[in-house]
Order: sequence, then C-alpha cells, then structure tokens
Amino acid sequence: MEYQRIQQELSIIKNMIEKTKKDAAESGSVFLFFGIAGIVYVLVVTIMEELHFFSWVLPAMISMTVLCGIAGYFVFAREDRKEKMTTWPKKINRTILFVCSMAMIITGFVFPLTKVYSWQLSPVFAALLFGIMLFTSGALYEFPFFYLSGLVSWTGACVMAYTLHSRFPVRGVTMIVILICGFIVPAVILNKKYKSRSLDNES
Repeated sequence: MEYQRIQQELSIIKNMIEKTKKDAAESGSVFLFFGIAGIVYVLVVTIMEELHFFSWVLPAMISMTVLCGIAGYFVFAREDRKEKMTTWPKKINRTILFVCSMAMIITGFVFPLTKVYSWQLSPVFAALLFGIMLFTSGALYEFPFFYLSGLVSWTGACVMAYTLHSRFPVRGVTMIVILICGFIVPAVILNKKYKSRSLDNES
C-alpha cells in the first residue's frame, strides 16, 4: 500500500511538472503580445521624435498605453479560457508581469510628467524592468533563454543611460533589439515547443 501511495504522489508531481511546461509554451502568446505591442509603441514614439512632432508624443503614448492595456486584458482572458486550471508558476509570472507593467507606467509617465527626471530616462527604467520580467520568467519556467534575454535588456539599459545625448536614435533601436530578443524570439521558441509536443501526443 505504501508503494502504491508513493507511486500516486510521483504521478501527481509528474503531471504538475508537465502542466507547468505546457503553460510555459502557451504563455508564448503573452510574450508575443508584449513584444509586438512594445515594438509598435517604440516605433511610433521614435518616428514622432525624429519628425519633431513633440506635441503629439505624450498623447500618442497615453493612447497606446490604454489600448495596450485593453488588448492585454483580452489576451490574458483568452489564455484563461483555454486552460481549466492555472498553475502556481503561471499565477506568479502573471503577477510579476502586471506589477512590472504598473512600475513602467509610474517610471515612464508619472515621474517624467511631474518633472522628477527627464523623459529620456524612461526607456532606461523600462529596460531594467524588462530584465526583471525575463529573469523571473526564466526561473519559473526553467527556460534558460530568458536569462540571456534579461542580460540583453540590462545591457541595453546601460547603453541607453550612457548615450542620452546622442543624435542617432539609440534609445529606439536599443529598445527594439531588447523587445525582439526578450519577447518575440522566446515566444516563437515556446510556441514551437508546444506545437511539437502536441504533435507527439497525437502520434
């Protein structure tokens, strides 16, 4: 009887591990959303700055932030409908993504708007928070590529911090590199892993 109980407990643990891996693969759509939304955001702001439409930058940023928030809600809701049960790592990861996103709003809008520091520092703090997101996701889902992505984000933050007065749009280019390496590429890898695992299960 003791042997059977141990076998049952091991089976439960194995199912939990497999469920967590599946969640990691499916969460690729969430990271894909973050990446695409972020790149569109950066491109719009960078183009406006290069064309000297400075009076339009803040309204555009506010509008895109609201739209991203609404779209993000539907992306998360869609993921929840696909899953009957949400694992603990997934709950933690979503909480971290939400908290870091709120911190980006504070450091990216509230502080510059209230003259605490220059708007030029906003992407630096955003890159640092992206790094926290990625390192944490890597630890929760045991996905080493996120660690590399986190290092890219923090390196990008350093690059932007020390090139604030460059005429070349360093911040825009650096942020796009961070978003591609930190969100787009991992999302593609995670989704491919999930699809290949689904095909293996069917065969």
